[in-house]
Amino acid sequence: MGYDWGIDKTGVLFAGYAGGLTPEGYMLWMYKGGGLELWQQWRQEEFDVISYPCAILGTDIFLHSTKRIQTLEDFQGLKLRTAGAWADIASRLGASTVVMSGGEVYSALERGIIQAAELGTPEINLPTGLQDIAQYVIVPGIQNPGGLLECQVNKEAWSELSEHDQKMLKLAGKLSVFESWLDSSAADLDAFRELQEGPNEIVELEQSFIDEAARVTREWAEEQATGDPWFKEVLESQTDFKNKLKTWSEYRLPIGSLAD
Repeated sequence: MGYDWGIDKTGVLFAGYAGGLTPEGYMLWMYKGGGLELWQQWRQEEFDVISYPCAILGTDIFLHSTKRIQTLEDFQGLKLRTAGAWADIASRLGASTVVMSGGEVYSALERGIIQAAELGTPEINLPTGLQDIAQYVIVPGIQNPGGLLECQVNKEAWSELSEHDQKMLKLAGKLSVFESWLDSSAADLDAFRELQEGPNEIVELEQSFIDEAARVTREWAEEQATGDPWFKEVLESQTDFKNKLKTWSEYRLPIGSLAD
């Protein structure tokens, strides 16, 4: 859905962007916070298709970089491969953004055409070998904390299905979201541990960088909402639910907090 960026920016609110939700947050908003109803209504009204979630992605690695990035000052002028909404937001934060396909990233990074690249989650990135040509692995992936993937069905074909079959397809999509969360979360754990145990340096962004990125992203999102009723409605719903999640840490322990 993020690739609909050039057609309808509302898609990034579901597919994942810098101001979005974590995978767990997306699932809660989608199935318990009204996100699914907005998703389906938007797709039908604007694209004339039946759509429902069928997979979810974890948090991206922020950067594979040949330059150590930790502060906003470090980020200034960085030749960065990215795509979608983050290309706009990152440039506002001072990076020199370059949009290219994922297949071009390794060569561009190796030849110095770019200094850093964001691509995907640890599981997705590890097989690309970016860690072999870029010393620094920058986390957390504030540009894409999580995101959903969709299944689409032609409306005419959908109408020919029985009500039972329609329910079964939507239920299968929901189960697939949960299964993909389990699979990707486990795979990301293993992939990130491999990066930690390798020769790369894992660098955590300073909180001041994260806070400024969040502020600039809010400004960006408010701009997109101006004159775009669907973007505005989905953003407001997502923001309200995200604010509701602020109490999460008050009664829930973070994953891994009790590890030795």
